[in-house]
Amino acid sequence: MPAPAPPVDPAAFTAAAAAHLAAAGLSATVAGPLALTVALPGGRTATLRLHSLWWPVRSGAPVDDALARLLSTVEAQARPPAPDRARVLPYLRETAALAGLRAASPLLPARALLPGLSTTYMAAGDDHLRQLRRVDADLLQLDDAALHALACANLARLGPPRLVGGGTVRRLALDGAVDASALLLRSLWDELEDGLGEAVLVAVPSPARLLLCPARAGPGPLLDALGAARLAADHPFRGRWLLRRGPTGARWLPVAAASASDG
Repeated sequence: MPAPAPPVDPAAFTAAAAAHLAAAGLSATVAGPLALTVALPGGRTATLRLHSLWWPVRSGAPVDDALARLLSTVEAQARPPAPDRARVLPYLRETAALAGLRAASPLLPARALLPGLSTTYMAAGDDHLRQLRRVDADLLQLDDAALHALACANLARLGPPRLVGGGTVRRLALDGAVDASALLLRSLWDELEDGLGEAVLVAVPSPARLLLCPARAGPGPLLDALGAARLAADHPFRGRWLLRRGPTGARWLPVAAASASDG
């Protein structure tokens, strides 16, 4: 008596596997008989051989079971590794710019610093910064408040800030990539103003630069330096971010609104 025909042939099984992954939101193309090329996060690809799934199906095992195993395998490969907790840093962005980021990652972790300026989070690599997404926070098992606290603690550990320059306007330097995030460190500004013996005004031309001058000098010198710094910055802010601390030091306020209560 002849053996029963297999429920599908290899080509049909491969096509069904590609369609199953596509239905789950994964990009897969047929790379050959019983082979798929799957797109993974970070521009990676993986070629999957389906022989170990096909042979049970050929012997009568349910196709649905094989496709479920395939999806589980691909999802495990697609899952990014958790970021290094010690390298998570805050990164300032203009709030208007978040719309473009959220088009690709709708649940991007972010919190407002002041109207128009927000804190997002990066994972620092050896020579680059990677934007953190909600999945990264989930992998770290951190809610928004805990993520912010971790990032600020890591920022504070970058080392004592340095004041660069000897004129009226000076630059506050941390690591050269997230210097503007120093706005988040209240204790830094308490100590800095205590050391200088006076309040300061700050200008933020980009996420990587923060300028300051004595408040008694007025905004003029900072405004001149801000324009030049924005022209030289790799990722300049569109807005003119000229700030000072509120009465209690708990918040930053635009210079024009600095007389308002900061709660």
